[in-house]
Amino acid sequence: MDTKTLPCTATAKITRTQHGSVAIEFAAVFAVFFVVLYAALAYSIPFMLQQTLKQLSADAARAAARIDPGVTGYRDKVANIIDQTITSSWLPSSWYAHCTAAGPGSTQGYTEWQALRTDGGASYAYLSTDTSDPDDPRPVILVCIERQYNRSGATDKTAIVPVLEFFGVTLPSLPVDANGNTILRATTALHL
Repeated sequence: MDTKTLPCTATAKITRTQHGSVAIEFAAVFAVFFVVLYAALAYSIPFMLQQTLKQLSADAARAAARIDPGVTGYRDKVANIIDQTITSSWLPSSWYAHCTAAGPGSTQGYTEWQALRTDGGASYAYLSTDTSDPDDPRPVILVCIERQYNRSGATDKTAIVPVLEFFGVTLPSLPVDANGNTILRATTALHL
């Protein structure tokens, strides 16, 4: 079998051409890889935060359920234990806030929500009355935690992972309310 070898100049041209194509292929693959990786991170952080807020509100409601309703200063004690449970979590304090006055949740079946604290201070707990059974109205304590997750604004109200826009596609693209804000909110109702 007769094998021919290419002259050195032909081999050098092929090698140089190969190097150029490898760089182009790497750039294309890296761009796709970066978008997929960023999308995974950008969507996982708000979902993780939403689940953590739900767990925190449930833990705070369980802690509040252990307090005897007949004790003196019940409302403030419940508000304190709820606040203490939430602030002692692993989340940085800039990742969550008290619910806005716009409503800690649906008021359907309840009277107006009032802050649980009697001193008027901010709290994660609200008090209402469940009037779904007119013969047996029951007090309800609602634990509410939220985080605004907007593209711009104050540091404690913006996305933890910056929102990027590629050719009209926004990552992450999360639902917005009537005011154009993305709000991650978790509530747990405790019927007494």
